[in-house]
Amino acid sequence: MLAVAELPIDAAVASVTTRRASVVPDEAGAESLFRAIEGSEAVMQDISPALALALLRRNQNNRTVTPYMVESFRRDMVAGAWRVNNQGIGLGRDGGLYDGQHRLLAVVAAEVTVRMLVVRCLDESSRATIDMGRARRIGDVLRMLDGEESGTRVVTWVRALELVHGRKIVVMSTHAARTEVRRYRRSIDWMLANGPRNRPYNRALVVAALLYAHHVLGETIEPFIEGYARGAGLAPGSPALALRTFVGERLRPTVERDRGSR
Repeated sequence: MLAVAELPIDAAVASVTTRRASVVPDEAGAESLFRAIEGSEAVMQDISPALALALLRRNQNNRTVTPYMVESFRRDMVAGAWRVNNQGIGLGRDGGLYDGQHRLLAVVAAEVTVRMLVVRCLDESSRATIDMGRARRIGDVLRMLDGEESGTRVVTWVRALELVHGRKIVVMSTHAARTEVRRYRRSIDWMLANGPRNRPYNRALVVAALLYAHHVLGETIEPFIEGYARGAGLAPGSPALALRTFVGERLRPTVERDRGSR
């Protein structure tokens, strides 16, 4: 997917099918799906890339596509971490696709078959209420599934860890975030209790580097991190003081600009 904020649906479909010319829309499967649920308003269905592409052809004036959402879904599907829930595909009485374009695009991009809930017989007027709520952020999911009270903050750390490792990451899926949190669990808990709390010293990239150091070195690095976090009583020439000075000089102007723009 292109790294842009939004795409028209036609451009989004083109972006996921460019390298997948062998995927032929399963029009017969789509028609069969409509017939199978004529007497029922909901059914569980295995959605293949070909079926997803056929359903996408029935897209009718849906909102523009958000590529990072498609990429997040795709990564979970590829990892085998996609789970069926109450959200899926919405089809109108007129045979059009009302909801689910991001999931369907992800199926095509992932080149896997996943199971989804398909709801039919939606009225045209129902489109006004689809996706009115804010999509749950990964931090929200961590809080709900794993009891991670500091979910949003922790997610910024594990995302920054990808950059620390030199991996350019545009999107982090829920599955990837949960995997990284489990990997660094002990160090995350320690950092939440003892790490820097004030800006600019608590910026995600800095904390991520400290987090990784703690993961590797354990208790050996704790006095250094605690000194950096507190800032008090550090002797001249102290490595922790040197880091605080560097971060303060380099990042404080950014903090001031952030405050000035509010």
